[in-house]
Amino acid sequence: MTNIVEFKNVTLNYGEKKIFDKISFNIAEGSFVTVIGANGCGKSCIAYVLYGILPYLGSIKLVDKLIAEKNIDKLRENISIVFEESSSLFIAETVLDELACSAKDKKDIDYITKKLDIAHLLYRKLSSLSCGEQQLISLACALVSKPKLLVLDGALNMLDMFNKNKIMKFLNQCNKRGLTIIHITENSEDILYGNQVMVLDNGKVILNDPLKKVLEQEKMFTKLHLNLPFMADLCTKLKYYNIISKIELNKVRLVNSIWK
Repeated sequence: MTNIVEFKNVTLNYGEKKIFDKISFNIAEGSFVTVIGANGCGKSCIAYVLYGILPYLGSIKLVDKLIAEKNIDKLRENISIVFEESSSLFIAETVLDELACSAKDKKDIDYITKKLDIAHLLYRKLSSLSCGEQQLISLACALVSKPKLLVLDGALNMLDMFNKNKIMKFLNQCNKRGLTIIHITENSEDILYGNQVMVLDNGKVILNDPLKKVLEQEKMFTKLHLNLPFMADLCTKLKYYNIISKIELNKVRLVNSIWK
């Protein structure tokens, strides 16, 4: 399987603090990776170094090319990053104009805005939108640019659970069509949206495994003061009492397993 991202012995310092300590990991093309860890563990710095914002030691490859000053502008064509405050990067006055600045094909604007349920905002001024609406516009701008890699860093924090679930279902569809996604988050419930989980702690990668394998690491979550997602935590307790035999994330299947 081809890797779209490769970190090899990457060290990153912020003043006297070591953010990354010779970390190495790969992210396969077409995967949906959730990056989680305690505050200050360096999650967001993954996005910064991938976009060439922060200097580092070691080597990082994006789409099989080493990230360097001479080629960073070209490599940025492959990646879109949506931060929690990406609205501060808006350059146009209206939503439509902002999307037009990012779109490689104008037809994609109609498709993406309908999928994100923001088509009714197209002629609104960006300054008149709520924080949640601005986050959706930032995501739409990222998607219409047709990246190979989408990085979300707290990008949907302003959305309620209903809308977040709806957006994540659409992003899962995009992932199945080949878009690689890195979702950086502090909310352990978010790991259920992806198919792989990377756990960071004290500048090191503790785990980088498929979702179901990570959900079995209850002791690791406890040690790092992280919460298991509710469904995984419930299943772990039910397994302890031999009520079920495996972690089941689907509520209907879980109920059926309990009443067998």
